[in-house]
Amino acid sequence: MREELSFNDQLRINELKQRIKIGFLAEPIYRQARKLARSLYSQGYLGDVIDKDLLTGLYNRNFYEEWIDKVASQAKRSEVDLVLVSIDVDGLKKMNDSLGHAAGDRMIKNLAKIIVGSIRWSDMVIRMGGDEFLIVFWNGKMEGIKEKMEKIVEKAGKQEIAFSYGLAVAKKGKAVKKRQMEADAEMYLMKKELGRGRE
Repeated sequence: MREELSFNDQLRINELKQRIKIGFLAEPIYRQARKLARSLYSQGYLGDVIDKDLLTGLYNRNFYEEWIDKVASQAKRSEVDLVLVSIDVDGLKKMNDSLGHAAGDRMIKNLAKIIVGSIRWSDMVIRMGGDEFLIVFWNGKMEGIKEKMEKIVEKAGKQEIAFSYGLAVAKKGKAVKKRQMEADAEMYLMKKELGRGRE
């Protein structure tokens, strides 16, 4: 019996279909690649590759799913707040369609560099997949984070990169995944208000 694919797996398969000429092979290639990666990972290989996004060098969703509960527990013990910022790049699909995936990849890499250069060593930025990022600010203050995000928006704008974002606070690390969903909702609201749609 074949393993059921998640929504995120389907998204990755669709991305692969766009990148290869023989689209019907995307799913079997993806399944085999994932099977091989899991096998190597279980034997102690490829841990860094599986935990990191190959394009940007940022930690990826796989890492985040393992890490977030641990950091939330640490925040609770230390009695500090976590501020989560959900980011979605605007216009990536349009750029990929008009200028090619290489141009889209450059946009993603450049935004990743801007974000990393704008946060503290104690904060974490994750590439959640495609055009989505998540920043987790350790012991962050909402007003300060808002100011920081506007500076990131300004820096990105100078490179003709636009993105929408939403913020939420996990008080002392509590209900962090629920707060992440709130940050996502805020981001989509911003995207809607600015008329950017899901591009």
